[in-house]
Amino acid sequence: MARGNHGVGSRSHPLPTARSRPTPGPWDENAWDDYLWWQAQDRKVLRRINTLLTDIQRNGNDGIGKPEALKHDFAGYWSRRITDEHRLVYKIHANEIRVAACRYHYG
Repeated sequence: MARGNHGVGSRSHPLPTARSRPTPGPWDENAWDDYLWWQAQDRKVLRRINTLLTDIQRNGNDGIGKPEALKHDFAGYWSRRITDEHRLVYKIHANEIRVAACRYHYG
C-alpha cells in the first residue's frame, strides 16, 4: 500500500534536529563557581538554572525566563530570570551555549 502525503513526512518545515540546537559549551570560570555554589546552597535554584539551559537548547533566545538581549558592555549576551534577584547570562556562539553568570544580577 502506498503512502500519501499524510503523516510525518509531509511537514513543510522540518523539526529542528539535535545538530541544529545549541548545546552547552564552555562556562566562564566565575559562572561555573556560581553553579557549584547553587549545588551546595539551593537545589531549587539549581533546577531552575537547568530548566533554563534546557529551554535555551530547545528555543534559542526565545522561551521562559523573560529573555532579554543585553546592551553596552554585554552586547551579544542574553539574560534570563532565575529568580527576582538572580539572572542567567549567556550567549549562543557557534551553536554552543556559553554561560557567563548564573548568580546575582549582571552589571
